[in-house]
Amino acid sequence: MIDKLIKGEAIKSSGETKKEKLAGNGDPFAVDSTLSHSFSLRGYMQGQPSGSRRFLDKSIYAKRRISFTNATMVGLYKDAYGIVSEKQLVYEIPEKEVSDYENKDTLYSLDLLVKPEEKDSLMVILQNHLQLNLPVKVRIEYRHMSVYALVNKNFKPKESTKDELSYSFSGRGYDGQGAKIADFAEKYLANEFSLPVVDETGFDKRYDIKTNVEYRTKEGIMKSINDIGLDVVKKEKKMKVLVFYK
Repeated sequence: MIDKLIKGEAIKSSGETKKEKLAGNGDPFAVDSTLSHSFSLRGYMQGQPSGSRRFLDKSIYAKRRISFTNATMVGLYKDAYGIVSEKQLVYEIPEKEVSDYENKDTLYSLDLLVKPEEKDSLMVILQNHLQLNLPVKVRIEYRHMSVYALVNKNFKPKESTKDELSYSFSGRGYDGQGAKIADFAEKYLANEFSLPVVDETGFDKRYDIKTNVEYRTKEGIMKSINDIGLDVVKKEKKMKVLVFYK
């Protein structure tokens, strides 16, 4: 078979080349439930979704485990450092080297489980593992850039009875319970607008926040936040950026 491969001739093989996607809530990393901590970094995993992120906030791994399948290096680093806006990414290498879903050689699958006493440091530990194991590194810098500041007009928030964030959003709007205004700004609005969004409302508790977007345009999203008493103002601000380099 090797001789034929070298000569470029056709070969026949009974080997399986198609792997089925795991059914239900199958664990592609098969983490042993007796482990207190573990780390696994792999390449492309056939049959798994691309760019998928799974943060476990329930079960025996609650807040201690995070998994990714077939993610780009940009996706991994953005999650680890809490970056949403593309404006906060700077490349000293070709962007394709770290963000190309068409090239399976640049995709990674990762699973991290930390000790119970380290769960509050999960993302910091993830940052350290990425810097040690990926071929491309990042450094943090602070640069002045245009941002949207989320400000209060006549916002009358409903303080939440929940002490942890639970949220979802789509083209129809945002629905969050136990959300801080910064969560709403950074996790949702920064994803919808072309600029980073920072919270300057002065509200610092947890709230139940819901918006309704009729048309998913900038104007439609602006109307949805105006309807709940908030607004955004464009300004210049020093912001954290991730610089990708080798």
